Amino acid sequence: RETQAHKFAAAFLLPAERFSADVVFTIVDVFRALKPKWRVSIAAMLMRAKDLMLITEDHFERLYRILSRNGWRLREPLDDTLVPELPRLLTKAFEVMALRNPLGPTSVIKASGHSVHDIAPLVGLLPDFFEQGDPGNLLQFRSS
Repeated sequence: RETQAHKFAAAFLLPAERFSADVVFTIVDVFRALKPKWRVSIAAMLMRAKDLMLITEDHFERLYRILSRNGWRLREPLDDTLVPELPRLLTKAFEVMALRNPLGPTSVIKASGHSVHDIAPLVGLLPDFFEQGDPGNLLQFRSS
């Protein structure tokens, strides 16, 4: 299942036709140059190139050895300079929930079993956003 999940993610992040068109030469420097465009690791691009048969198993192993030799297995070039994309759709969804749901987005997070501090960065919001207007455990009574 894990292999299937990786292949699905690779197909989603590196669509066959478009990615194949970008891989004009199969040397590490080309994959390094493609990293800012595709925003995935060089190792992931190598694996996808192998899966798409743009490179052979032997060539993949040679390129992977180059990654190791350069010390890029744990830390690749541009890892420190590329800014990760922030979620837009999830952010908007939680903002809409905050406006329209009387319990607010915090109820969704509580139902998930995760903490606000875990979910907030994933949806691109600060934890304070979830505390605004959160009724918490208070019961609200109407005055007569």
